[in-house]
Amino acid sequence: MLDILAAIGGSPNIVSPPSFGGAYYHYSDGLTITQGNNKTIFDISKYNQEIPKQVMVTGQRVNMTFKTFESYNPTAVIHMGLYIIPKGQDMLTTNNIASIAYDKNSPIEVNDPNHILSNASASSTTDGKFQYTQFSFVPTKSYDKMSFLARAWNDHLYSTDVRVHDEVIKPPTPRTLPVGVVLYEDYYDLQAALEKDHFYKSQIMAHIHTTTDVFRSSEGGHVYWLYDTIKHSVTLVIADKNDNDLVSYTMSLVPYTSEKKGDYGFMKFTTTQLNRWDEKREEQLKEIEAAKAMFLALEKGLIVPSNWQPR
Repeated sequence: MLDILAAIGGSPNIVSPPSFGGAYYHYSDGLTITQGNNKTIFDISKYNQEIPKQVMVTGQRVNMTFKTFESYNPTAVIHMGLYIIPKGQDMLTTNNIASIAYDKNSPIEVNDPNHILSNASASSTTDGKFQYTQFSFVPTKSYDKMSFLARAWNDHLYSTDVRVHDEVIKPPTPRTLPVGVVLYEDYYDLQAALEKDHFYKSQIMAHIHTTTDVFRSSEGGHVYWLYDTIKHSVTLVIADKNDNDLVSYTMSLVPYTSEKKGDYGFMKFTTTQLNRWDEKREEQLKEIEAAKAMFLALEKGLIVPSNWQPR
C-alpha cells in the first residue's frame, strides 16, 4: 500500500485535506453525474468552477458521485455534505435550501424544508486508491439555476470545499391550441403566412416584432402571435418568463380585395368610399383605429398593462 501511494504522488506520512483532483495529485474525473442512461464526467479540480449546463428533469433520479483522494488513507473521508444553493445567493452553506450529509457509520441526514428532493440517499466506496461518495436524489421542483457546494472532511478534521454549478429545469407543458390556430414566435414567418393566405398585415403587427421590443432581454418574457386560420384573426400575446400572459389583443384580418382585369378600351378612375350598410367592414375599420390608438398610448407610456415590464 505504501508503494502504491508513493507511485500515485502522495506521501503516506503527510496528512492533508481531501482532494477532488487538485493540489499535489491532479485528476480530471472528480465528479460523475448519472441520469438514466446518460453519464457525464466533469473536472472539478478547482475550488470554484462552472461546468456545462446539465438538465435535471423533474421526477428523474440523479446520481452525483464525488471522487476524493487522501495520500495516507484511501477511506479517510468520514463526512461529506452536499448543499443546494439557489441562484443569486452567496456560496455559503447557510444559504442552502436543501442538503444531504454522509457520515461514516451513521444514517444520512437530509435537510429539505422546501421539499425539493425525494428518495435522497448517500453512500461511500473505495477501489483501494480513491474514495467515491455518491449522493442520489429525485428533483421534485424546478429552479432557474441551482448551485451545489460539496464539503469533505477527513478523519483528522481537515476539510475541502468544491463548488459545482448546475441547473434543474421542468419540462415545458405542451401548449394546446384550438383547431385551426397556429402559434408563431417569428414575426416574419407570420407575415409570410398572411401573405400566402392573401390577408393584409394586421395593425397589431406594426410596432412589436420581437421580444426585445418589449423586454430588455429574453429572460424578462417573450412575445408570440396566434394566427386563427378559421376565424381569420391574429392575436398578439405578451407573456412573462413563466409563460403567464401579461397582454393579449386580437384583431380580425382583412383580405386582399380582388382586382378586376383592366378594360383597355378606356381608363376609369374610381374612389372607394365606406359603405355604411357594410357593417362587417365598418367594425373591422373600428378595430384598426382602436388598435392604432392603443399602441400609440403604449409607446407614449400612457397605458401600462398590469405586471408588464416595458423596455
